[in-house]
Parts: sequence; structure tokens; C-alpha cells
Amino acid sequence: MPLRPRDLRLTRSGDIRKVFAGGKRVQDSHLRIIHLANHLGHPRFCVPVSRKVARSAVRRNRIRRRTREAARPVLMAGTKGVDLVILPNRTVAEMPWPELERRLRQLLERILT
Repeated sequence: MPLRPRDLRLTRSGDIRKVFAGGKRVQDSHLRIIHLANHLGHPRFCVPVSRKVARSAVRRNRIRRRTREAARPVLMAGTKGVDLVILPNRTVAEMPWPELERRLRQLLERILT
């Protein structure tokens, strides 16, 4: 059965806590990714954006949506079972789309290969 976007969601707080507690970190100046292997055979991810990153809910949601959409094509092709927590900076809201895709792809390929 093909992978659906819903299959890529990391939603349970217990699973997210496990990633924060025992995961490895990869980062650049705009994004930080914490990752931990899972038993599913496909990647799952979440994009939490705190109020420290952006006070406005509109801005936080924009950062979250842009990051999620940039990550989804890379993760749909992924076959490695890994849980990811992607933590974007506030600069992601105004970053040009090709630049965001490139940076996120570079980080994710380091993890997924």
C-alpha cells in the first residue's frame, strides 16, 4: 500500500517526548532536526513552533505549514523508519521557498541515508 501524508504524522506526545529525550540532532542556521529510529519502516515527523519563535499564531502557523510542505516530498520517498521533530527558526517565515526546500532536503538526506 502506498504511503499517505497521514502516515507521516508524528502526533502522540509520548512518541515526541521519546524523540526529544533520546534523539540525535542535526542542524543548520535556520532549522534543527531531532531524529530517533522507529519500527514502522517509514518516517514520521512533526513541526512544533513555540511562542518563543513567533508570538503571533498566524506567524507560527505559517512557519509550520511552510516547513511541513517542504519536508513532505522528501519524506514520502523515504524508506527508513525514523521519527523526526523539525524545529524551524523564525527566519523560515520569510525565507525564499527554494532556499527552504534546499536546506531541509540537505538535512533530511543526512538522516535518511
